[in-house]
Amino acid sequence: MNTGEKKILKKIGEAIKRERENKKLTQEELAEKLKLARTTITRIEAGGINIGVLRFVEIAGALNVNASELLKNSGR
Repeated sequence: MNTGEKKILKKIGEAIKRERENKKLTQEELAEKLKLARTTITRIEAGGINIGVLRFVEIAGALNVNASELLKNSGR
């Protein structure tokens, strides 16, 4: 993964974290909704994993936000 890709994933992860915190959800609660490990949520929010479009849409749904809005909020 190159530096540009890492920056994009970091911004997306930060947007997911902001939205999760705005909804007053813990990482554990979001992980349960998505049937993922809490550590996976931690890595996503840190920009440590490329989650792909389908997972991104799934996360947006779990946060009750439109995926395009979540992406827009990432600054991309």
